[in-house]
Amino acid sequence: KESRLQHLHHLTFQLIASAKDYHFYTGVDFAGPLFINNPPTGQRGKAYCCLFTCASTRAIHLELTESLTVASFLQALEDLQAVESFRQGC
Repeated sequence: KESRLQHLHHLTFQLIASAKDYHFYTGVDFAGPLFINNPPTGQRGKAYCCLFTCASTRAIHLELTESLTVASFLQALEDLQAVESFRQGC
C-alpha cells in the first residue's frame, strides 16, 4: 500500500508536468531605467529591462526595451514567445 508521502510525491510530479503545458505561470516585471552609451555616436540614452519569470521552473528571460509603453512590452512578449524553451513550457 502506498503511503501518504509517496502519494504526494507522485502528485507533485503530475502537477509539474501539467504546469509545463500552460503559460499561466509566467510573471513579468520591469526594471530601470538603465542608462546606456552608444560609443559610435557618443549619445546617452535610457533603456528598460523587461523580466519574465516561469514559476514552475524558475527560468528567467530578460528583454531590453526602449520605453515602458504597451508597444515596447508587446514587442518584448513576442520576442519571449520566439524562444524555444518558453514555447515548450519553460
